[in-house]
Amino acid sequence: LNRAYSPGELRPDGRLHVPTAVSGLALYRGDQFGPAFANELSNPSGRHLFVPEPGANVVLHVELEAGATGAPPLAKIRRYADPDWGERDFVASLDERFRPVNANVGPDGALYLVDMYRGVIQPVSRSTSPDRGCRNRWVSGGSGGWFVNLRAGEGS
Repeated sequence: LNRAYSPGELRPDGRLHVPTAVSGLALYRGDQFGPAFANELSNPSGRHLFVPEPGANVVLHVELEAGATGAPPLAKIRRYADPDWGERDFVASLDERFRPVNANVGPDGALYLVDMYRGVIQPVSRSTSPDRGCRNRWVSGGSGGWFVNLRAGEGS
């Protein structure tokens, strides 16, 4: 994340506290991520939501909990222990061109992500004057994206 204009927007290490550019959510109903997720297959509404956040180069894992009767579910961002960062999001990249924009669950139960892989998200007409001078280095060479297939690995 290059800038954050509002105080308190960032954690002390420079990462976002909460999502600001959510896109292409996926309600997880697969079986690739262990028993904690597999038991949700019988729940048609699901409980695990994966949220691509292209502005922060992450995919968040949001756990939904039932609210009071008639109330919407409660959402909690789940973070994972990490030896280098203390805690991390479900998927995170230091590559500023990593722009996850969509997520889906495939028939094999894996989570599929679409990565726009682009440095700048907004059109040049929306860029501020200082941004326009360095814009070409962020746009050039990053106009191709790819699909990412996530499945459980050994020991997970």
